[in-house]
Amino acid sequence: MFQKLPAEKLKKHTTLKSNLLTKLKNQAIKEMPLIEGIIDEIFPKKTPVIVYSIEQHLKLYAVDNKPVMVELGTGDVFPMLRTAIDYPGLLPVIYVDEGAVNALLRGADLMAPGIKLVPKEFEAGAIVQVNLLDCDHPFMIGQAQMSSAEAKNAKGIAVKNLTILRDALYMAHNGL
Repeated sequence: MFQKLPAEKLKKHTTLKSNLLTKLKNQAIKEMPLIEGIIDEIFPKKTPVIVYSIEQHLKLYAVDNKPVMVELGTGDVFPMLRTAIDYPGLLPVIYVDEGAVNALLRGADLMAPGIKLVPKEFEAGAIVQVNLLDCDHPFMIGQAQMSSAEAKNAKGIAVKNLTILRDALYMAHNGL
């Protein structure tokens, strides 16, 4: 999804106000219930959160110049891939084998037949992470287009690719 992220497309805004930060935290908890216990680690108190607008429909939230969360134009929020790596268990996991990895790393969406293991149930619309079998770290974050139960016997797109390892959004984690 994010092959390039030119600096001129990042429009820096002022520090996020506390009431908007509370809204962001509540939205994150609503979409990712497991984040509730660590939300104050991701967004430490008294640390300013800077908002970067990317084009018209995307907001990037950064703490100490490190992006930690993204908000889509639809209002959906998801953690940066680096955030998901740093906080294992934050998102429901989908496991794939090596055959699917190359296509996914080129930005393809995850097709239902490519799913090998789903240890925990999730609903359509959930933010999920995609891991290689026998690997604890995600290489992709996406939005489920069908529930885990539907994906077991379905065909078609199961997970819409939001960000992958080494795309422009991931590389922005090195600092803005």
